[in-house]
Amino acid sequence: MSNRRMILLACAVLIAGITAFAVKSRIQPPPVVAEPAPVVKPLARVLVAKQNIPPGSIVKAGQDIGWEPWPAEALQPYYIKEEGSDINAYNGSVARIAIHPGEAVTTSALVKPGAGGFLSAMLEPGKRAVSIAVTPTSGNAGLIFPGDRVDLIVTHRMKLRSSPNAQEQDAVVSETFIENVRVVAVDQQLDNPENKAVLAKTISVEVTPEQAQRVAVAEDMGKISFTLRGLAAEPEKPKEEKADVYQDPFLGAAVSEPVEDAHYTRDTDVSPMLNQRSGVSPRITVIRGDTSEQHQFYQNGK
Repeated sequence: MSNRRMILLACAVLIAGITAFAVKSRIQPPPVVAEPAPVVKPLARVLVAKQNIPPGSIVKAGQDIGWEPWPAEALQPYYIKEEGSDINAYNGSVARIAIHPGEAVTTSALVKPGAGGFLSAMLEPGKRAVSIAVTPTSGNAGLIFPGDRVDLIVTHRMKLRSSPNAQEQDAVVSETFIENVRVVAVDQQLDNPENKAVLAKTISVEVTPEQAQRVAVAEDMGKISFTLRGLAAEPEKPKEEKADVYQDPFLGAAVSEPVEDAHYTRDTDVSPMLNQRSGVSPRITVIRGDTSEQHQFYQNGK
């Protein structure tokens, strides 16, 4: 074979190889380039409300609030962060404002126990707190705790007469003058998680401004006692037809309130012997329209 033919054959083989390589390159897909892994955004842990927290309510750590992850870029300087904080330090705090579930708790939203403004944060809008001195007896033997509902009774002495012409006599009277108010503190304790009896010297209750004035007057009149109310709602009393006007046995004057609705007790109700001592039988005057009737009750009940 001549040199010329060998050169032509070599060129043909080379051209065929180049053509095959070009075709193969076109048929095969380009190599897959791996995408870079997504950048994980750093998270911080902040104090978050686990359920709805109304303003004035006492917060329990772990139940009402807890640590939750929070995007670092969304952090605010007034959020409470887990780093450098102890959740137990906020146990028993009072919510200044309403905090909704999943909402980050801010430093101004909670008032820690013992901090200034703690008691005022517990009060409902328009309410006041008044402290009343108590004894182990008047304070229910230390079994009244913050959050309980109570009635207030004042016991005092006053001059009474059984009829307009009768002589005035000393009498001891007790009256329920405020009903169904919330206890906000016992001594300086605003919470009693262990429910231990405390023989307190003062009990603070949440009242309206008008009720606060009545408490101040009652303290000057006599002794104030507390009666503890049950947790269950009391059934409503059925309305009965009553006299339009009756004569108040204390004041000796006709008033529009029925006798059954009067929240007071006098010494003769406790001891019938006091009526025998004075020789005076209880008497009431019932007025209906332009007619009046007098009813006198003797010791035998007639």
